[in-house]
Amino acid sequence: MRIIKISVAAFVLAIAAVSCAEKLSTPELLTKASDAAAKGNWELAKEFAQRAVKQNPQDADAQVMLAIALETTGDVDKAIDEVRKAVKSDEKNFSAQFTLGRLYYGKSDYSQCIGPLKKAYAIKPDSTDTLILLGKASASLKLSEADWYFAMLAKNDKYKSRPEPWNELGTIYFDRNEVQRAIRYFDRAYSLAQDNPVTVLNLAVAYDAAGQKANAKKFYYKYLALTVNNPAAQETRAQVVERNSRLSGR
Repeated sequence: MRIIKISVAAFVLAIAAVSCAEKLSTPELLTKASDAAAKGNWELAKEFAQRAVKQNPQDADAQVMLAIALETTGDVDKAIDEVRKAVKSDEKNFSAQFTLGRLYYGKSDYSQCIGPLKKAYAIKPDSTDTLILLGKASASLKLSEADWYFAMLAKNDKYKSRPEPWNELGTIYFDRNEVQRAIRYFDRAYSLAQDNPVTVLNLAVAYDAAGQKANAKKFYYKYLALTVNNPAAQETRAQVVERNSRLSGR
């Protein structure tokens, strides 16, 4: 009888614990999910997000939280399915539209990511992350508006003094065989980051393509100097050394 009595007591306590847990509101569950995620416990975050979605199946924020938890725990396809539900629940939810576009971008499905990212940009035009993904996806698809997104990024206070937008613009025009225009953008990037190896190499390659050997060699040499202690750059360095030898007639 004593064993049965202890088991019943434990059972009652378990029921009480579950009852208390079920009293959490959807916002409270999402707060717990966010807290768990911040601590790196994504399995627990997923558990709380799943409870929030079960409790309120039309809550877009809960669906987005669950999608991110699913993505982080390795199930990207289920994450996409979940965030698509979030978009249906609330088409004007920035996080839902952006996350859907970002997940498609991560799968290199650029044609699918453009739509939700454009909707995210319409909802929140000051989102630099959205502009970057729109620009990169559009450039990958060779869409004419790719340069517009990076031009807008270059006007943003966070990026107007950084070389990245100008490098991207230079790359777009270089791919369009507008080499002189590409050089202007790469030169702008260089004025903002003269010790950035990517910027320096881009400018060298553009000058090389334009037949400006002296300038090309100058920036190839600078790239070599900047990357002398960078093991990850060894393959590119070897190519640069070979190219510089050819430009020098050796």
